Amino acid sequence: MSVRIVHTADLHLGSRMSSMGDCADDFREALVHSFDTLLEKTAASEAAILLIAGDFLEMNEIREREVTRIASLLRRERPFYILLAAGNHDPYTAASAYAEELADIPGFHIFAAGDIERIDFPEHDVSVYGASFSSLYQTSTILPVPGQETRVWVGKNGLISVSEVQNPSPCNNALGLIHGTLLGGSGTQSRHESTQLYNPIYEAEIASLPLAYLALGHIHKPSPIPRQSLYSSDLLALYPGSPQGISFNERNERHALVIDVADNQLVNIAAIETSDRLFIDLDVEIETKDTDMAIQQKIMTAIKERTGDHFGRHAYRITLRGECPEGFSVDALETTL
Repeated sequence: MSVRIVHTADLHLGSRMSSMGDCADDFREALVHSFDTLLEKTAASEAAILLIAGDFLEMNEIREREVTRIASLLRRERPFYILLAAGNHDPYTAASAYAEELADIPGFHIFAAGDIERIDFPEHDVSVYGASFSSLYQTSTILPVPGQETRVWVGKNGLISVSEVQNPSPCNNALGLIHGTLLGGSGTQSRHESTQLYNPIYEAEIASLPLAYLALGHIHKPSPIPRQSLYSSDLLALYPGSPQGISFNERNERHALVIDVADNQLVNIAAIETSDRLFIDLDVEIETKDTDMAIQQKIMTAIKERTGDHFGRHAYRITLRGECPEGFSVDALETTL
């Protein structure tokens, strides 16, 4: 049996977005809207499970009313499960929202901190292994290794409940979900000296794991989507990147990953766009003969060509190239724009 999942990470819901100044409220709203969009697109994709690989919330900044709003989105009726492995920005502690308002939401499960858990979904023929951060730093490696789980859950009819027995998984497909930093090599020589503070994961250690796919979070830059010829090689561990940019370091359209698995093999990977507001770099050529009005028109033309009629929703960083006209003032241009 094949199964489809959607993989996202690093939403940082509740971030104050203070670097955006007067636009902070708009971009803070964009974070929540992008998650709402992701829920709708996950349902439309007919995925069985949405995997969130950490930093779902900006735990030190999120306000109580925002947690309440997110809880209402999670409680909304949906045809798929949601699994979360908490990361360094939203560690799973007894004092966190995960243990309070976001606990006990039907079909939504937060993996335990530190210990590997397994969730079986017999109706979809897939088991998911995962664990959460318990604090800001995780210097020792946590890997969702099948066979090392300390607790087993079962997802059935839209609900997730603890299993009374801990037998081997009855499912043919296995997935891993974890927040961390993917590193080259094995780490056997320098692990005790590692400067990696956020769950260092070594490629050599995951290559032989009996998983069809390892869903990662922490790095906001998305992994390149590999060629299909590479699906059957070593275990693929990918970062989807953040679904909504939070600065000009996360420019242009953002996405989540749609993963198809069958017979514990990766079958297909695709991207679905999720961003609500974009951070965009634009180059505009100017000449010494250009008037201030002409330069303004060139900038607006470039903006509208890039984003169409909804250009006012986005943030732009404009680089003027060429020779400036005499008396040209950037301050005056910013005022008119």
